[in-house]
Amino acid sequence: MGQGHGWEGAVLKLLRGKDFVFTVTGAEQVTEHYRRLHLGDGGMLAVTGVHPTMWVRLWFDAAGKPHQRAYTLVDPDPAAGTFSLEFALHDGHASDWARAAKPGDTIEATVHGTAFTDPDRAPPPLSLKHIPDPTKIDRTAYA
Repeated sequence: MGQGHGWEGAVLKLLRGKDFVFTVTGAEQVTEHYRRLHLGDGGMLAVTGVHPTMWVRLWFDAAGKPHQRAYTLVDPDPAAGTFSLEFALHDGHASDWARAAKPGDTIEATVHGTAFTDPDRAPPPLSLKHIPDPTKIDRTAYA
């Protein structure tokens, strides 16, 4: 995939990270300092599935050196193969890329640690009918 990802990429490979290429399909300027990019997943969601708080590492060029940042998926749609990412805009390689991104642009990404199992459901909350009525306490026991 394009340029190498340096020692960070090597570590992610050892951790069985999977590489994908995402394609920008649209963008929203949410505020002056906040941008949401819509992306095609390059087949990622079909391979990894989706779970809450799922995140990806994007690879940016930093003067010829790989630079990665992690982003949480927003509104992933496995059937459509799409999701969004949100960027706080400030100085930096990732923000510069996000500011300039337009439909058709691509970005390399690595995903790892996607094994997820829904936790057991929590027991239902107690209702008031489960809380004893303190007025029924035998006051003679405390006399």
